[in-house]
Amino acid sequence: MIEPRRILYPVLLMVAAACSGSAANHESLGDRAYLRRDFPAALVEYQLAVVQRDRPGLRLKAGLAALKAMNRLEAVSQFAQVATAGGYEKLGLEALERVARQAMEAGDTKALRAALQALFRIDRERALGGFAGELARELGERPAAADAEMVLLHAAAAAPNAEIEDSIVFSYATRLRRNRNCRDAIIGFEGLVRRGRAPGVIEESRKAIGRCALQLGRAALNRGDTDSAAVWYTRAIVSGADSDYARAAYIGLGDVRARELDFVGAAEAYQRAMVGAPADSIFRRAAEKLKRLADAGTVIPQ
Repeated sequence: MIEPRRILYPVLLMVAAACSGSAANHESLGDRAYLRRDFPAALVEYQLAVVQRDRPGLRLKAGLAALKAMNRLEAVSQFAQVATAGGYEKLGLEALERVARQAMEAGDTKALRAALQALFRIDRERALGGFAGELARELGERPAAADAEMVLLHAAAAAPNAEIEDSIVFSYATRLRRNRNCRDAIIGFEGLVRRGRAPGVIEESRKAIGRCALQLGRAALNRGDTDSAAVWYTRAIVSGADSDYARAAYIGLGDVRARELDFVGAAEAYQRAMVGAPADSIFRRAAEKLKRLADAGTVIPQ
């Protein structure tokens, strides 16, 4: 990929010398400011020059100055115009990709989203291209940030192959789960399991479904919706087999049955949480709940 400093800047400076009139004056002032590394001043001069005479070369300069001045949204605006100008499409698209990478490294999701939207609008095939997987990993591991989910959706839509697409969808669903949006996250994870294209992603998705279902079961029980809680706890159990979250879901299911006065069903659920497990926190919690039932005389554990 062409670096910003190599995007024909020396050539553009020579072109500037051939210009005339007030637009050329602003461009020359911008060139001088750029060379002395006063990028905000260079950007202002190039913007004034563009107003007086709109040319792709001027917009390239304005975009470069904006990028150097850390005004990434303005850089996107300028480079998007370049990418739609005849003869400059490749340079504009490469510059937009550069903005996207820089925004990703800086955690600037607003600029990243704007750059991806421009790439997606101008060249759907090229959007994100070879760094879609890198983007997904970066955003999937970072704390919550505004618009990150939308950015990942754009990345998934532009992924060059099924493997990268699944990786991005997994990152997207993982962010939703971390942001306590488990209902939507489960949809993404279930789609990955259903497609069955990547064994590693499938297994991690099953675990994530179990964790989300456990969380949703607890939320439903806390608000007194025992029917929904039972559904979610059962879903966690089915997806998790003998995993810790499945055992925790058995405790939740036992709590549901106890509230419904089904004490035998509650005892059975608590006992299932203890099967094959060492004396860990889940085992101890289930044993305590089982003992309470016995002490209350509601059921005698077998």
